[in-house]
Amino acid sequence: MITPSLFKQTDPTQLQAFIHQHSFATLITQNQAHWQVSHVNLLPSPQNQPTLVLMGHLAKANPQSQHMATHPNALAIFMGAHTYISPTWSVSKAVPTWNYTAVHAYGRIELITQPEELKDVLTHLIQRYEKMDDNAWYRDWEKGQYDFLLSNLVGFKLIVSHLEGTFKLSQNKSHTDQMSIIEHLKQENNALSQDVAALMHRNIDL
Repeated sequence: MITPSLFKQTDPTQLQAFIHQHSFATLITQNQAHWQVSHVNLLPSPQNQPTLVLMGHLAKANPQSQHMATHPNALAIFMGAHTYISPTWSVSKAVPTWNYTAVHAYGRIELITQPEELKDVLTHLIQRYEKMDDNAWYRDWEKGQYDFLLSNLVGFKLIVSHLEGTFKLSQNKSHTDQMSIIEHLKQENNALSQDVAALMHRNIDL
């Protein structure tokens, strides 16, 4: 990922926090002749560990689940808030552009071959997203009533070798232009614009 220095994010803590917040990824594996791409939730290992590990699963019916067994080099792309930036929102001369946040995780795939380990990964995913108070479905899951699902899934770990981050938030603009863009984004009637405005304001405050 080619990133101008103004937009580059290199702090491992910030990059891992971003992945925890935006865990739905585009997973890419490839050889010289063929690419495989899936959209999948990747569960990151706890922050501040020596090595970041992303755990996930694919359906056996998904060709990528077989492809990554022999082509383990992988890239996971995590996208955050993004939105269009109009040149009319800047006081100085400007051109249309797009503000966005993204992190790329590069590494190698290791397949999960033990059913209990795969179930543990799924359990952590469920615990993260399900409301656990009086959750009858989760109790049935814990008792093994849905274990038949495991035979239709391929679990994996992406052992991350390095991360790259781009947080393009108008850092190349003057303070006046940045504040003008923030105010215009706040007036846009969509959540992504509001999120980018909040990120820009936080970046300026820092």
